[in-house]
Amino acid sequence: MPLGLMGQCVGEGHAHGAILAPNQQIDVGNLVAVAAERLANEHRHHNLLVRGKGFSHSKGPGTLKGGLAALGVGPPPSGRLHLPENRENTIYPPASKRRQSHLGPVGNSSGNPPMPASGALSQTTTTTELLVVGASVRAWAGSAHRAGLNVHAVDLFADRDLSAVAQAIPVDGADYPAGLVAAAARLPAAPWCYTGALENHPDLLAVMASQRRLAGNPAAAVRRVRDPHLLAGALADAGISFPETHTTPQGVLTDGSHLHKPLASAAGRAIVIWTAARARRWQTRQDNRRSVWQRRVAGRAVSAAFVIGADGAGLVGTSKQLIGRRRWHARPYAYCGSIDVPLKSLPEGIHRQWMQIGRVLAADFALCGAVGVDAIATADGRLVVVEVNPRPTASMELFERSTGRLLAAEHLAACGIACGRPPATGSHSGDLWVKGVLRVGPALQITAEITERLDELVARWSSGSWPGLADLPRTGSTVPAGGALLTVFATAGSPAAALKLLGERIGGVEHLLRRGSAER
Repeated sequence: MPLGLMGQCVGEGHAHGAILAPNQQIDVGNLVAVAAERLANEHRHHNLLVRGKGFSHSKGPGTLKGGLAALGVGPPPSGRLHLPENRENTIYPPASKRRQSHLGPVGNSSGNPPMPASGALSQTTTTTELLVVGASVRAWAGSAHRAGLNVHAVDLFADRDLSAVAQAIPVDGADYPAGLVAAAARLPAAPWCYTGALENHPDLLAVMASQRRLAGNPAAAVRRVRDPHLLAGALADAGISFPETHTTPQGVLTDGSHLHKPLASAAGRAIVIWTAARARRWQTRQDNRRSVWQRRVAGRAVSAAFVIGADGAGLVGTSKQLIGRRRWHARPYAYCGSIDVPLKSLPEGIHRQWMQIGRVLAADFALCGAVGVDAIATADGRLVVVEVNPRPTASMELFERSTGRLLAAEHLAACGIACGRPPATGSHSGDLWVKGVLRVGPALQITAEITERLDELVARWSSGSWPGLADLPRTGSTVPAGGALLTVFATAGSPAAALKLLGERIGGVEHLLRRGSAER
């Protein structure tokens, strides 16, 4: 693929943490809740995680209104706090002086020892069950199942292959994300972890963490690492680049050099180029989503996966992202899949930068467990970090397929939880894997005939114990226009061969759907 303006098209989740503009009001009670939740989590050693294929439910994801109050945790306090007048609009490395925020300084910025990783427990506990919660949890639930656990799951889809490995409860899109809490309450009191895009809802994470043991990063840690002010400063101190980022559109050029990115989204959803027309809409309040404006960076969209434990951050794998594939019915910046990039093939300079990024996440932000990072690899050999997803990400299942590692078990161990049953034998091909997310054009109802034909393709395209299709929709369900239908996999000895096979398989699925439509 030639280099181009990929523009921080974050594939596996792109919303940054809360950023406040001058004079913006915030609840003092929210800050108190954050502080209390952080202290409680450090005392109880709670943790957390995430992944997902993005939102594609017919009714769309709902919003979490009223913070904790919407979840029945009591009325919000009336106190208000104003941000200082000199809050800067632009975040641009070097940004060490901006590392103070409404959540305090980053980890060891004041010379104090690094904070211990959230998941570093003094005593390891054991479990035979795990609850996985998120927008789409199939991949991570499968990893936990292979690790020998009895898995319970709550997401928007309850796809057929999720139900094959877990007790799954679907939540209607109109009730997302608050409905996850009620659904989870119906399941056994097992430890829990989360996938994408719950990093956008830290209040919900705090509520659920108060109800059961959390394996992953707590809400306070999520807020910190998703705050561009903090992230940019910590990365700059480590010699890692971060894009020029603005918290308001004031002074942002409308010549196509910047992107407009909502604060709460995932999988590249709703990222657009900032133009004069969009600036006018914003000024007239036709588009009032809380957002950031980020300068586009020329290069290739890439990502990395870490498992962070008491011994630091281990680099699990890296990948190139497939973004905005129109032939797969995707919007321009939507996440469309990943290409596994074996660690041994990385240039030394890129590998060194990934390791430095991992050290920042472990030492400055005290993250734990499975964590993903999205970046742009530039032509001059730099990694420009776009965001951190403090959870399992969509590309991680490729590394399990190629290496046989059980990342859910590794994640739990990093969070102080051992699997109480022997895991399945890790299966891997040793070849390079790719995955693609196929979306539909017009809305599609999943008939019994479509289900039967998809199952035939699963059997035909399986590689050992690994299926060639995943996220299989339930018979009778409806995939909305532009929604994600399923995930397609391919493996080969080289990226070009694997991508060619992936394209052929996606074409095969589309042919099947067209044939079914013609017969009806």
